[in-house]
Amino acid sequence: MTAISDPQNVAKPLDSEIGYSKEEDRALIVERLVRFYEEEVGFKIAVEARPDWWEMPTIQDSLRVCANYDADVSRFSPAELEEMTREAKAIQEESGQSNAAFWTQMVADQKEFTRLKKMVPSAGSIKTRKIEPREVLLAYGATPVFYKASINMLWAYRGIGKSIVADVLAKVMTQGGEWLGFKSEGGHNVLLCDGELPAAQIQERVREFINPEEEDERLRIWSPEFGVFPNFGAKRKYITADKAKPGEKVGWEKHPLVEVMEAFKPKVIIFDTLTRCFRFDTNDTEQCLYVNDLLVNLRQLGVCVLIVHHAGKNATQRGRTDIDDNLDVSIKLDKPYGWAPGDGLAFQWGWEKVRHGGHLPGFEAEYSNPTGKPEDGVWRLATDSRTAEVLEMHKAGKSQRAVATALDLSQPTVNRIIRRAEQDRLDELNRKVSKG
Repeated sequence: MTAISDPQNVAKPLDSEIGYSKEEDRALIVERLVRFYEEEVGFKIAVEARPDWWEMPTIQDSLRVCANYDADVSRFSPAELEEMTREAKAIQEESGQSNAAFWTQMVADQKEFTRLKKMVPSAGSIKTRKIEPREVLLAYGATPVFYKASINMLWAYRGIGKSIVADVLAKVMTQGGEWLGFKSEGGHNVLLCDGELPAAQIQERVREFINPEEEDERLRIWSPEFGVFPNFGAKRKYITADKAKPGEKVGWEKHPLVEVMEAFKPKVIIFDTLTRCFRFDTNDTEQCLYVNDLLVNLRQLGVCVLIVHHAGKNATQRGRTDIDDNLDVSIKLDKPYGWAPGDGLAFQWGWEKVRHGGHLPGFEAEYSNPTGKPEDGVWRLATDSRTAEVLEMHKAGKSQRAVATALDLSQPTVNRIIRRAEQDRLDELNRKVSKG
């Protein structure tokens, strides 16, 4: 709003030297006072958002208007000044209700616009806004994999070892260290929600694959075997005053995760598995949307979410793929060539989605532990048994399609084996050059 004291607003100065009569001065002063009160009322409403603001005019208002417009105040007695202010106020009051309503609506519109600006910011404001970069919780070599405030998925057909892999990833992020090329500084609080395993098997895996110090409380395991294990996907109810139990607050029910999160402040939450923790039909559109919203809410709270999920009979993940839309990373574990249940823990690691880019090659790994003691367990990277055949056929000039058909492989797998071999040769050559 333009200030009333701005001389550019004056059509002509109230200057008695120009020859204005006292009546002309009076009429102009009253006119300016009406404008003054309109703007003052509007300004007050706009600033304080108080449409009920209303004060009686004062002689000081009249004096101030006269001073602003160089009017000859000496021409008017205090009684005349008071009369002018009352007259101006009466004129203003006549249209005051509409004026106040206008400014009240303007304030409401401005508040709504401000809210919308925050809700839908411009690209320019986002560019200059101070947003902290996401912390990297786990990396593969130099490439980030799991970030703070992210949603990720690890999925595989049953029996491949996805739950054990989730256990080991939890270990690395809590205790720090390296595993099959994955690295973390550690020190992160992790909440593992295990809805599948019996207590005895949870203990076996904790001892063999995690092996924490007894006083280490950074990794916590929530399981129905140890107490109440809620349905994380259940829709919350609104508790009314007449239905509230003693000590229960009126309003929306707290999500069961809230109390645990407030107590232990996990930076990472692992749901093993999606269907056991959220107990919903993964083919139901509405239920998938609801679970998706819960996962996004966790991400907004800064949590790194890792979902452990099953593959279906057609070798894709079970149910709808709606959740994929919000994933940063999707990892698929597949059985190695020739592997059958009972052959031990081994898998092919593949990246189905990597939102943030970076070079993340797939690999094959296996685990062995002849004694069953935690200290004797060994993880190692393995080579596909058909790698030599792929490279031999490639060297003989066979196309990748021909190699894939002959060895019952997918073309991407053949391409990956060839690229990895070429990269290994290049790395070896670079090592020799650097030594020379």
